[in-house]
Amino acid sequence: GRAEDPGLARSAYQVWVSHPDFRPWSGRLAPEEFQLDVALEEGLTVEGQIRSQTGEAVTGARIALQSLHPFQYVTAESDPDGRFCKHGLQPAENAMLTVSASGFAPAILDDFALRPGGAPLVVTLVPGLSITGSVQDTSGRPAGAARLAILREDLPAALADLIEGSGASREAPLRADEKGRFRFRDLAPGVYRITVEPDGPPGRRSVVRAAAGAEAVRITLGVSEVLFAGVVGLVR
Repeated sequence: GRAEDPGLARSAYQVWVSHPDFRPWSGRLAPEEFQLDVALEEGLTVEGQIRSQTGEAVTGARIALQSLHPFQYVTAESDPDGRFCKHGLQPAENAMLTVSASGFAPAILDDFALRPGGAPLVVTLVPGLSITGSVQDTSGRPAGAARLAILREDLPAALADLIEGSGASREAPLRADEKGRFRFRDLAPGVYRITVEPDGPPGRRSVVRAAAGAEAVRITLGVSEVLFAGVVGLVR
């Protein structure tokens, strides 16, 4: 477990040590010190299985685990049996685990505690919902290749703050087809804010709300739905 770098100048250094099976370590090497002995602590392990509602293993599910205190962010992918395992984690009381897979709605486990001796997890994914619709200009012509982005809105403030950096509430942007049609797939139930911009140079954008699994949405570029003091209206 020894390492050396004979080319270092005589100075103070900050040293970081990481190993997949142990907790990360950092410390300071003073100018008068020539050797640093580090004892790594064994890290925690999180393991489990991803299943569908019918009990079948979900292969290739993407698992992300993060906490703020201490900060850590690790990812894993489920194997053909739906299982995953991640070592070298630090204890945390308010961690969050997110799971996503094609054809399923994302699963979010918030207030997830990382403690020694934790039991294996079993995460059940439900089929994902969609938001479909079309984009047109103010004359009613299809706005082909319009750019759309979507963000889930109806999350508690504390949870929204925790997942802001993970992107768990944000789906990948897409473009409408030549007839202005679009479809966001694999959504969890909830209300989403859709932002639309025309193809080409930045122009008049639209911001509307839509619920996953509801009727198709028709969006007119330059016309937005806003919510202010509990009143819903249109801005042109």
